[in-house]
Amino acid sequence: MRVAVLLLVTAVAAQTAGASERRQAEPDKGDWRFHLYTDEVTGHDITMLVLAAERGRSQMMIACEEQELFVLADFGRHLSTEDLDITERLGKAAPIDRRWEIAKDSWQVLVHPTRGAELLQHLEEMEAAREVDLTVTPDGKPAVRSTFHTIGLSKMLPKLTGCVPEEPAPF
Repeated sequence: MRVAVLLLVTAVAAQTAGASERRQAEPDKGDWRFHLYTDEVTGHDITMLVLAAERGRSQMMIACEEQELFVLADFGRHLSTEDLDITERLGKAAPIDRRWEIAKDSWQVLVHPTRGAELLQHLEEMEAAREVDLTVTPDGKPAVRSTFHTIGLSKMLPKLTGCVPEEPAPF
């Protein structure tokens, strides 16, 4: 994965989300936004779904670059190598502590460690849960909990051309 390009895309997606776009999501559906970018160096297209958190500055992103799928979380604040442990809760399920990867060129974006078919399964579970909570403790400050309403993800995934089938996801 060319993390630097994905981070540039992340920054552009965050900047293009104006006040009207960063409104609170309705409780019964996700407010997924689609973005398409072209890497000027390689000419590769990067497609991305962006979902703003229920409150605050955090965003969850699902990106496709060169037929590889990634889930990223931008917490909108500086993180450190001490902040890689994320508590992830899908709906009412028990929380799971998972070590995410810090993006090489941004200290506020983390990359989910799961890849391939296992990641597609995890996305299915995220949508079925209807809600995902991610909690991180940045630089020893109070914990940041971000809630994402994941409804509608399966309908948006086919837009990630080259990473998922171009028909509604089976979940």
